[in-house]
Amino acid sequence: VWMLDEEINKMQCIALYTQDEFVSVDGFVLHASDFPKYFDALRKERFIVADDAHTHPDTAEFSTVYLTPLDIYSMLDAPIRKDGKIVGVLCCESVGSQHIWNIVEQSYAGMLADLAGRALVEIERKNVQGLLEETNSSLEHQVEVRTHDLENTLKELRVTQTQLVENEKMVSLGNLVAGVAHEVNTPLGIS
Repeated sequence: VWMLDEEINKMQCIALYTQDEFVSVDGFVLHASDFPKYFDALRKERFIVADDAHTHPDTAEFSTVYLTPLDIYSMLDAPIRKDGKIVGVLCCESVGSQHIWNIVEQSYAGMLADLAGRALVEIERKNVQGLLEETNSSLEHQVEVRTHDLENTLKELRVTQTQLVENEKMVSLGNLVAGVAHEVNTPLGIS
């Protein structure tokens, strides 16, 4: 299984399976500039069916650097698409001898590539859903914190309002007392 970069300029092997086991790979990379016919065929074709990969026009450029060192004779490649765009390649290879890919094998490879594309869409959907849930949770927390802060501020405002009303009453009472004292003092002072 190979994954392509956004610009389809290179692809990196992310998983390699033999008949018997999964083989760990250290990011083997193929560049479009080195294999232009292959990358062009990936963009245009549903499959690249190369019964003789060394002579097939779309895969022959792999012969010396990829096919011969790995003893590969035949290739069946199915592009993996997500949202209509090529994002990877499911590559079936015959090692040790040439293989004629029949229609059932081609259909099966195409089905697996389509399934991989759907899996990538589902993974992306779940990631987006997780981010939305995380964002909603964060927003709910912010609303709770701000509501709590507003409630505290409202309580403080009510206390301040009560204190201001009491202060205003005291000022009014003081003015009244001063006025009465003045009114009482003036006749007393004259007397």
